[in-house]
Parts: sequence; C-alpha cells; structure tokens
Amino acid sequence: MSDTWYEEVEAATKLMQGDLILNCPLVAWKAVPPQLSGSGETELLRGMTEAIQADTVVMTQACDLEQGKVQNVVLCPHLSLTEYYGAWKAEMERKGQNPTQKAWRSHCDDIRRRKLGAAIAMISAKDTSGISLS
Repeated sequence: MSDTWYEEVEAATKLMQGDLILNCPLVAWKAVPPQLSGSGETELLRGMTEAIQADTVVMTQACDLEQGKVQNVVLCPHLSLTEYYGAWKAEMERKGQNPTQKAWRSHCDDIRRRKLGAAIAMISAKDTSGISLS
C-alpha cells in the first residue's frame, strides 16, 4: 500500500484548487523603495518588479477554474514543514518567546483545529524574506 497522497501531472493538465506548483515563475515587487528619477510611471513600475520562482498552492475556487470564469489564478506560498518550523521558531524568538516542542505541538494543534489566523499572520511577505524563492 502506497502512502503517496499526491500525483504528478503533465504541464498541460488543467489547474485545480489545492494544486502545488513547484518553481512557479512569478513577478514580484522588489523589497527596495522606488527610485524616483523623473522617468514615466511605466518605467518606474517596471523597475520595481523582478522575476522569481516560488513553490505555490492554487487557491482559486475549483468551480471557477473548471468553468473558465477566471483569467488570473490566486496563489499562496507553499512552505515545507521544515521551512515553516524554521519561520515559526524565528517568529517565536523575535517575540521573546521560548520555541519549545510543547509550544510547537500546541501551534500545530491550533492549525488542526482550524485556528489558522496565527499561522497565516506569522508568514507574511516580510517574514519569508529569508526563505529562498528561487
């Protein structure tokens, strides 16, 4: 009996909600303030973006994807458990809290009980700056 809960599919397969897209090409805002040099708005905006790759999860509703109701897909970052634990531990230390195994189990239990606010708030764009996206 296999423990595999996922299936790799061809690139041409239609997206579904919950799909993992590894190394997804994205356009992101640079983490530096814009340099106002008198150029036009278009050039200013182009200079504020960069191409990156990130592991992502498709969040767009499955029915909207299936019925072709959307032109853009909503994605969120996907972190491995190891990366997530590291981010959680760093956030606990930043707050002056002790990241014990008991605290980690409690945090995981909160997620299981769908108390996701803490988990979602913890991983913001600022917090993921130390996580490699390429």
